[in-house]
Amino acid sequence: MSQEFTKFASVYLSDTDETQLLTVPAGESYVVTLTICNQSGTERTYRVAHMDTTGSANNDDWIIYDRTIAANATHQVTGIAVGASEAINVQAGSANSISIVASGLRYY
Repeated sequence: MSQEFTKFASVYLSDTDETQLLTVPAGESYVVTLTICNQSGTERTYRVAHMDTTGSANNDDWIIYDRTIAANATHQVTGIAVGASEAINVQAGSANSISIVASGLRYY
């Protein structure tokens, strides 16, 4: 099995809808670090779901729920093991404030 460090995906959350950040292809697995950046001068909140399949998150999929991030601050969440066909969805509490980058180790 090969491996590489890479940027998987990024998103700027321009609304408050749940958004699919990434889905792992069949035959691969990722160890993901999320970098969450509040680009606003106001405190905001965000959510992160780790799901078995694509679609909308169920109540038991949320791994971060309404976490507060200070104005102009950055959070990192490391070591999220995501297997083949699994997905990570994200959501912002306010539009036009939060960007999220997924990077890490890809096994294929």
